[in-house]
Amino acid sequence: MNFDSAIVTIQQHLVRYVWALKWCVGKRVLDAGCGAGYGTWLLAHVAREAIGIDCAAEAVAKAQERYGAGVKAFRAHRIEDIGTQHPFDTVVCLEVLEHLDDMEVGLAKLLELTAPDGTLLLSVPVRQGLNAWHHGRDYSVADWDALMAGRGVEQTRFYQPCGGEVASFSNCEIQYRTTSTETADGYSLYVVKKGLS
Repeated sequence: MNFDSAIVTIQQHLVRYVWALKWCVGKRVLDAGCGAGYGTWLLAHVAREAIGIDCAAEAVAKAQERYGAGVKAFRAHRIEDIGTQHPFDTVVCLEVLEHLDDMEVGLAKLLELTAPDGTLLLSVPVRQGLNAWHHGRDYSVADWDALMAGRGVEQTRFYQPCGGEVASFSNCEIQYRTTSTETADGYSLYVVKKGLS
């Protein structure tokens, strides 16, 4: 990956955190797969409480060092192993599911971590091919729909294309379009609401 494409990738990832902000205002938030921690830090600016977890202890240590002052906690945990006794109002999980050994188990755990009337925010790559990001396989919207089927939740899908213009902003809100199909390589973003069906 060259420098320019790396910058676009980072920009697009950060924009997905900005997209998540409106569901985090005043909420108890978990950033599942927080990596370097900048997204958790951003969410903490509007959340009542923000906690970031990641399976990479080194990333968690760096996140704590760089962004710990504004975040309740960064913890080294695998999604599959975190306790669910205190569910979160909003769970944010951006570009993580495709890295898990068992996405079914990971998604089930994310739903358990989401309060009964809470919101799970997911973003996943679609039709990007196997690449240096270590995705286990290439997914389509139909694959993700099959993964979500029968879980008793209501979901809304948004679409962000790869490369080029990322999005427009209005009062820190990303303007993505809702979609039922993907039209090119990109990311599907899901707002999953519990307690509605």
